[in-house]
Amino acid sequence: MGSFFNLLSKYEKQNWNVASDLQLALGFLNNGTATRKTSDRIFYDFKLGYNISSKWDLFVSTNFQTQFTDGFLYDKAADKGDSLISTFMSPGYLTTSLGLEYRPTTYLSGRFGVGTLRQTFVLNDNFSKLGMYGVDKGSNIRNQAILQMVWNFDKDIAKNINLKVRSQSFWDYIKFDKPGSLAQRLDINLAMKVNKYISTNIQAVALYDYDQDKDWQTSQILALGILYNWEK
Repeated sequence: MGSFFNLLSKYEKQNWNVASDLQLALGFLNNGTATRKTSDRIFYDFKLGYNISSKWDLFVSTNFQTQFTDGFLYDKAADKGDSLISTFMSPGYLTTSLGLEYRPTTYLSGRFGVGTLRQTFVLNDNFSKLGMYGVDKGSNIRNQAILQMVWNFDKDIAKNINLKVRSQSFWDYIKFDKPGSLAQRLDINLAMKVNKYISTNIQAVALYDYDQDKDWQTSQILALGILYNWEK
């Protein structure tokens, strides 16, 4: 069983534009022997832009990401227990950015945050003692000056079929040429509306963050469920 909630609002007046994007997701899978988490996300993005040409804006933005519940490393050995590796605000990410946004169409945009502060929070003291998620041992917060690039694609590609793609990349200014300087995340969501209340969703996530894992992490979800859509 899984659930997701998306709330998107946009406002434009003269040269100003505001966008607010809230995404919540939580899902679980029971395979007959145990219940495991399949999705867990709290995501909020706020952006204020000022138009300087037909396709370019100056923008400031704030982005927040964390999770609802505990995450575990599931041990394949039967005689070993699962290990707690994440929880609410461990990690949590707050990214504040200033830069240029390119908007060639209504469904495609790209942000180039040349002045960006990315803060990583690890409020679980057991995690901070180990220096997990890139924070210094014993610290709860890590500050990074980064170059941010974000691409958003949101379009109805066919009748009752919507495709959303969000790509995020972060380059650390301080250790630009060292391992772990680049973090990337790609989110893809394909929603196919069967009728007024039934929908099929295909979600895929690809994540590379050296401070979490040395390899790429991936996730895929195929779901048939109840949909309620409200527009104003």
